[in-house]
Amino acid sequence: MLTRRGFLRNALVVGGLGSAGGIFVYQAASMLSSLGKTKRRALKVASTKDLGAVGKPASVLVRDGGATLLLGDRLLWMFGDTLVANDTQIRSNTAALADPEQPLVTHDVLDAHGRPYQFVPFTAEEQAYNDGTGKPDDRIAIWPASAIEYHGQGLVFSYKLRVKPGVLNYEFLGVALALVQPGQTQAKRLPGLLFTYPEPDFVCAQVYQGYVYVYGGNHSSDNADVVARVPLDQVTERTVYTFWNGKTWVSDVQQARPVLSQIPGSVTVSYNDYLGQFLVTHNQLLSPDFFLRTGPGFTGPWDKPVAAFRQLPSSSDGFNYAGIEHPELAKHGGRTIYVSYFNTTGFLAGNLRLVEVNFA
Repeated sequence: MLTRRGFLRNALVVGGLGSAGGIFVYQAASMLSSLGKTKRRALKVASTKDLGAVGKPASVLVRDGGATLLLGDRLLWMFGDTLVANDTQIRSNTAALADPEQPLVTHDVLDAHGRPYQFVPFTAEEQAYNDGTGKPDDRIAIWPASAIEYHGQGLVFSYKLRVKPGVLNYEFLGVALALVQPGQTQAKRLPGLLFTYPEPDFVCAQVYQGYVYVYGGNHSSDNADVVARVPLDQVTERTVYTFWNGKTWVSDVQQARPVLSQIPGSVTVSYNDYLGQFLVTHNQLLSPDFFLRTGPGFTGPWDKPVAAFRQLPSSSDGFNYAGIEHPELAKHGGRTIYVSYFNTTGFLAGNLRLVEVNFA
């Protein structure tokens, strides 16, 4: 986990997988009408501020991931692999709540031993597999990557992976969905998988004008993302999804064409009112910087990446990863945004950092 998560895509080029994110949009006329309401501003970063590490209970040694959703009046934090003191198995994922005005102060629901519960549960078959191996490097993992509001609940998109022996050796199995109620940190798994390998790993979702747009790594050597969309009310129905082929939306996922490349992990795409355009946030392979880029629509074309800030140094045996935006925390009409990344500080050690970014 941890020092390998950010290189999920690269690992699975070697061992079989890809990565994730969210999005393009409606009809061209609708897009032009919407964007015409706000003048496009050039992407210029005026200042940044590291706000500190996302909190965790005393029993948790480390946890990564860090996707969020504002559900009701609470911010839901979703984490991937979670190392808990005295656990016999790695907790594949956990979650916590926070006041959106104090997002670093997390509140976990804990068991009698002070340990957080798993957020997205395993199926009986998955649990049986993990119980059978009892090994951290031979197990099924469920890693939440994003969530959207869906009929008053949170709909969570997660990777389903088989972690294999060896370094950075994962097998992408599919995309799992789960529902979580407001104020809860335990979700209910939906049956089956939304997408399965060799389909892209569509896990990073965003809602825009009645559609859900979801990025997925296409398992290529250039770390490319393709994009799918579906009406919000039909988001759980695989057959309704369509895919951008470079010109239009089509029903055949094999015709999907990359809209982003050279992004080795998580990516977030959102519409930013202040900039008057769409904003991409991500880490970049072997770079200490956190990058932003803009474009006129969810499929681009994208301007050149802008290095927003230098991340805290990572440990010599690791790297920083999981760079994403939290659009629900944005202030001043999008002039101030908040992004997070995982700062690796040692072997199986590190923190999720939250950074404020102010545009000129």
